[in-house]
Amino acid sequence: MDMAFRFNLIDQPWLPVQRLDGLCVAASLREVLVSAQDFRELGDASPLSTAALHRLLLAVLHRVFGPANEAAWAELWGWGRFEESALDGYLERWRIRFDIFDPDRPFFQVPTLSELQPVPVAKLAHARASGNNATLFDHSLDERPEPVSSAAAARLLVAHQAFALGGLVSYQAGEPPALFKSADAAPLVRCAVTLLRGRTLFETLMLNLVRYSPADGLPEPTTEKDQPAWESERLPSGLDREPDGYVDYLTWQSRRVRLLPERVGNQVFVRHVVSMKGDQFPDAGVTIPRYEQMVAFRRSSPTSGLAWQPVGLAADRLAWRDSDAIFGLDRSNQRRPATFNWTASLYSSYMPDRRVLDLEVLGLVADRAKFELWRRERLPLPAAVIESESPRDWVKLALQNASGCAEAIRRFDWRLAEVLLAPAAEHTERRAQRKDIARLTGSFHTADRYWAQLEHPFSEFLASLVNESPEAAFGRWAQCTRLAAQIAVQEVEASLGESARSRKAAVRALEAYRSVRPTGVVK
Repeated sequence: MDMAFRFNLIDQPWLPVQRLDGLCVAASLREVLVSAQDFRELGDASPLSTAALHRLLLAVLHRVFGPANEAAWAELWGWGRFEESALDGYLERWRIRFDIFDPDRPFFQVPTLSELQPVPVAKLAHARASGNNATLFDHSLDERPEPVSSAAAARLLVAHQAFALGGLVSYQAGEPPALFKSADAAPLVRCAVTLLRGRTLFETLMLNLVRYSPADGLPEPTTEKDQPAWESERLPSGLDREPDGYVDYLTWQSRRVRLLPERVGNQVFVRHVVSMKGDQFPDAGVTIPRYEQMVAFRRSSPTSGLAWQPVGLAADRLAWRDSDAIFGLDRSNQRRPATFNWTASLYSSYMPDRRVLDLEVLGLVADRAKFELWRRERLPLPAAVIESESPRDWVKLALQNASGCAEAIRRFDWRLAEVLLAPAAEHTERRAQRKDIARLTGSFHTADRYWAQLEHPFSEFLASLVNESPEAAFGRWAQCTRLAAQIAVQEVEASLGESARSRKAAVRALEAYRSVRPTGVVK
């Protein structure tokens, strides 16, 4: 690789941040950490990049500051900024490892990969056209790949290591195909990543900076050998191994990657990359729940021992509908993110005036090796919800109420389709086939109309738990769910037309709808 190619993440602007005055700029790794108190937030157009970049920053902070215990965290919080000299000492020590084009040890890459099997740089970007990915947000093609800037390539590289989809990959000559022709999904593919947001980037990083002490094995099961990818002399091999600890996990190299830079005028761009199988977990279903601190988990079934599954995103539902799992409302079968537990232990002592945080949920939805969508959602998170049991009970009741209205809608849809398909079934033996009923109910989209109305009211319900009685907040929420259900049902009813069959079906469907009494709603 040409020695003239250089792009060091410590000094070069590549991280997308918003200043306190609202201006969006690109900043270097050093600038973002040293001046975190002067930025409102870090946020890329890609939710995947946003999640992965925060985890990269957290890995650096853990290595520099720990914090080994609550007192150490409180001291950092009291400073209101990260100590510049400590950061500079660490970054200078590892400076060469943060250059994405270094010929000997490029950041997050393997320099010895052959250049004979390049793929378009779009391979690193879920939303760009390449291979199985549809042309969703751009019009680049594998035959005519568009180059990206060095800064963009760095962001894609970090996100790719955390969110690469599983499936067939290329491999080097001499590597046994049985071992290297396919790779597991990266750690965060099936996860809805939570990020506690503060008023500034400094606060956001602190709120997600859990206790870190390899000497004490924390967070479990961190060992004293724990180190991030840039400190390790070990390159990803494509074989199974367990992480040495939390920071090793945060900087996990799920792919062996090599960026192939080229010069266009005075600028360095990346048009092609090499991407192959990287480090793999022996059993991701066991490893990820052990190490992950920013994801909620639920048991795969109520009776399934210790089998924990990450709470992920779904194409047909927004993340707030899984708030019961994200907030860990059922403690026997759900496990909220460890960052919530850590923050709950600090709230009353160090943030008594901070009654509401912003919770951001980020992730993707994929069908095996095919990317479908990504999503970013924000919810208010009252301190009381993560600190005490009573507010969580009200959130649980609110979700049960919403599900009860959804069940009423399901019965409406089913009965409507049933009568439309076989209007004389009440008087004859002729019945509609279940598969036909199911197909017709899918065309109504009644539930979609219902749930689409509730995202904002649910945020208002959460926020209102701070300043008013939970009974009053729940009462308003129950009114919202009931009204949303009525509107959804009325819209479908109005679309049926005025035929005798349609009117009969609507009457029978409304009877079924009214037979359900959602939690907390007085008919």
